[in-house]
Amino acid sequence: MAWHRKHRPRLISELHLTNVRESLSKLMSSKNFPQVFLFAGPKGTGKTSASRILGAVLNDPKNADAVDALFFNKKSKKDLVLVDPDVDSDFATRVYAGSSFVVQEMDAASHRGIDDVRLLKERAMLPPQEGKMTVYILDEAHMLTNEAFNALLKLLEEPPAHAVFILATTEFHKIPETIVSRSHHLAFRKATDDEMMEALKSVLKKEKIKADDKAVEVLVQRADGSFRDGVKLLESVIDDDKVTLESVEKALGKNVEPLLIDLLNSVLKKDDEQASSLINELRQQKFAEKYVYQVLFSLLHKSLLQDLNVIEGEALFNQKIARFLIDELLQANLDAFSPIVFLPLEIRLLSLIERAKQKSGNNPQAKKKIPKVKKNEEKVELEETPEENLQEEEVVENISLAAEIKEEEPEEEPLHLTEEIQGLGKNLLEQWDQFLTIVSSKNATVAALLRSSHPSISDTGMPEVSVYYKFHQEQLQLQKHMDLLRDCAKDLVGTSLPLQVALRVAPKKATLVEVSNPSPQLSQLAEEALM
Repeated sequence: MAWHRKHRPRLISELHLTNVRESLSKLMSSKNFPQVFLFAGPKGTGKTSASRILGAVLNDPKNADAVDALFFNKKSKKDLVLVDPDVDSDFATRVYAGSSFVVQEMDAASHRGIDDVRLLKERAMLPPQEGKMTVYILDEAHMLTNEAFNALLKLLEEPPAHAVFILATTEFHKIPETIVSRSHHLAFRKATDDEMMEALKSVLKKEKIKADDKAVEVLVQRADGSFRDGVKLLESVIDDDKVTLESVEKALGKNVEPLLIDLLNSVLKKDDEQASSLINELRQQKFAEKYVYQVLFSLLHKSLLQDLNVIEGEALFNQKIARFLIDELLQANLDAFSPIVFLPLEIRLLSLIERAKQKSGNNPQAKKKIPKVKKNEEKVELEETPEENLQEEEVVENISLAAEIKEEEPEEEPLHLTEEIQGLGKNLLEQWDQFLTIVSSKNATVAALLRSSHPSISDTGMPEVSVYYKFHQEQLQLQKHMDLLRDCAKDLVGTSLPLQVALRVAPKKATLVEVSNPSPQLSQLAEEALM
């Protein structure tokens, strides 16, 4: 038997989530026991385990009189309460292993129609083959169709005395209110680090396996609040009846946290070369993107809470830095498809560094000549303008473009679009996410460039995207890419709309500000920090 099944909790008191354990313990001592439950929460948090425990409790011979009083209206001269089952009995062992008919599971994801619910109703009317009660688990209950939910509602309103129904779901918001109102709701959440540590140490103790605390801490982090995943990971890293940090890293790869701390420090130091080098190391070590991003956001959020004194511990970063970086990375669509792993992360961090350099004056191009065409004159003059004095929305032209402007060419008149086309342009921007999805299906690279841009409507009423790097502008303005964008716009709004690409100054929110009480580990925060 696999460890993650063998080490499921077998008693209410063994459930690792405190709120669930306390709620079920109170129900066992009460005079009313629900026949319809709604277990909602992330995967691997104990919903099925708790369901099987209830199946064992309600069918244990020691609880026969209490069950008769609770469900079959048989009066008793004394107050009766439900007690924990005999975990060593053959019956309880079969229930926990999922091989007893007193607990029956139905996968609502693959049996989601009205006919499936009708079959369930027919089965539920039959008395249990052993014991007094049958527990029916509808896993992924949110997948049922509306018609199936309507058919289920009547059964839940008047369940047979010998049946308890448990609707388990990872998406509580998809359960109809009519079902929720007739259910006893228990919220299963991700385990805290302490709860996960307690669960893994309990397994280690039962199996008489020695483990390094640091190794268990890494497993807790990798499990991401899932008890099932935590036990699976533990099973995979045991080496000669012991668990060491070396065996964990050998099986699961090195801990990514120190590398990510170095990466964030490189951003604060405005060291783009080191930042790219560290991201490349993530690729070489074959870290999974989902795991890296989970640890990255956890690091920043934990630092934010520590600096706010919400949780204990010394913050790695000032709360302003943590909040800013979280906001920037959330906008980067890190989970979007990319032909190169960690490319969206790399581009976003390099953009932050570039913007910070521009503000601080460390960028050799902080001052550049910008071509300006004066009215009523054919000649182009170059005026030196400090870049940091430009408005956020002012276009920054590359100085090399000045040589390409021919004196004999008259200044182009701005394009004036019809009200209908202007309206379609606004319609396109309102459906920007859907537009990006269409583009991504045809060219993921172009879609990635658009995700790092800022869409808007220009003064002429034409849809426009602002980019902050000349390379991005040149790529988007390639004829094949412009044709692609026109076609995608036509798919969405019915007209082949032109799309302007403007090169603009990076937003001011990436500037540097002074931060008091900097973290001692980060010498670069002594005078300034990202904001």
